[in-house]
Amino acid sequence: MPHPLANLEHEHAAAQLGMLDSECSALLSGMLDGRGASHTVCKKRAIIQLKGDSMSNEQMIEHNFKYHAPKPGQPEIYQEIRQMAKELAYLIELRVPEGREKALAFTKLEEAVMWSNAGIARG
Repeated sequence: MPHPLANLEHEHAAAQLGMLDSECSALLSGMLDGRGASHTVCKKRAIIQLKGDSMSNEQMIEHNFKYHAPKPGQPEIYQEIRQMAKELAYLIELRVPEGREKALAFTKLEEAVMWSNAGIARG
């Protein structure tokens, strides 16, 4: 059976299904145009409600996509991680032949630094 929202042409159909909260319904009432950001937000909320996901998903999204000001001591930790990653990057540059694998090694190293920083900031 297809997902109930798979064939929705616009937000009004989702509202008719009774799947949207009042904020989404207000968006649908013409406060914003019928497509674009309001469409995406409302459709995602309807999908979350359909799946029965708890508020913890919304809380996680709010937490993960907000600015986390550095706490005392964190900038030094960020610098330490970047310094160690830079040393490994130079080792990779010296020892690994040019090619896809080397490029991926650099990409994954950058990702490791970014995820480490995110873990520190969010923690």
